[in-house]
Amino acid sequence: MKDVSSFVPPKERIHWVGWGMQSPKLDFGKPLPHEGVSDFQNTAGYRGPCPTDDKVHNYSITIFALDDSFPAFSLAPLSSTRDLASAMRGHRLGRAHLRFAFRRTRPPMVSLPPRKTSHAAA
Repeated sequence: MKDVSSFVPPKERIHWVGWGMQSPKLDFGKPLPHEGVSDFQNTAGYRGPCPTDDKVHNYSITIFALDDSFPAFSLAPLSSTRDLASAMRGHRLGRAHLRFAFRRTRPPMVSLPPRKTSHAAA
């Protein structure tokens, strides 16, 4: 999941990246089998929408169906979205894409750390 309209350069903020989930057993309340690095202090795990301003932010979630030969276990923990995109080449069977808008209606509970620029979004 990424904020595609972040008002913090470079205009995208990765909230969540994961792989190796088996449908129909997907449970968003539990960690994914494999999770990559987010833009939140290089940590894994879901970080939902939490803009620090009152502007509308646009979010994007893309889920890919991959073939059985996808090497899920060959990716290191905390791999970047770029690493995952590279590993998925030649294994994609389909994808679903969801976009939604979110605006904070009350002050944020926490401040987000500055984005680390060493990881690129896929």
